[in-house]
Amino acid sequence: MLLIFPKGPYQFQVYSRDADGNTSIKTTVFGNAYGDVFQSTLSPRIINSFSYNSTIKSATVTFKTQEELARVTEVKYTNLSGNEVVKTILGVDSSVILDQLDSSKLIQYRTSYAPTPLDAKKQETSIDLFFSNWKEYKFTAIKSVLESTILTPLNGGVNVSWNNPTNYPVKYTLAYTGGTTTISSSLSTDSKDAFGLASGSQTITVSLSDNYNNTITKDL
Repeated sequence: MLLIFPKGPYQFQVYSRDADGNTSIKTTVFGNAYGDVFQSTLSPRIINSFSYNSTIKSATVTFKTQEELARVTEVKYTNLSGNEVVKTILGVDSSVILDQLDSSKLIQYRTSYAPTPLDAKKQETSIDLFFSNWKEYKFTAIKSVLESTILTPLNGGVNVSWNNPTNYPVKYTLAYTGGTTTISSSLSTDSKDAFGLASGSQTITVSLSDNYNNTITKDL
């Protein structure tokens, strides 16, 4: 039997009755009814890092350790076919992959919580779970910086140039046959040379990251 109670603490007298009408000794139990007030205090699990590969159109979202009362986190996005996709990550897991991500569309996430902890047998001690509000994840300024990146061949190397109108601190990592080169800059317009590349045509993987563990990767 499920009854609807106004939100707040309650004290119940519980007893059993047999077919002859005999009742057991009453037992006192305590409980709480939760609702909008509890739900308004909830926040989604914190994102620790976001890594997007624009070549294969896939992103990996890594979350920080889950709070005790948190249960599952949902990530909602739109794929390249225009369909809405919801990925679910359990508390024991830390990351989820967003396949075929349309990076021009909204990415949202939320987390469900139980109002009370699990018992000693890891069983729920409350009936309902409550979701936080959806929170939007926004691509940082590094997306537009990467899209402006131009590679110009040099003798034994390559010149990297880009536009960064907001002077956002970024770090380039160029991976190529023969090694890697790291470049850091916060200038609005900048250009750097990277040498040590093997001769001939090759693909250079460019990764752009910021100080908040956001990374975007693209093959150029």
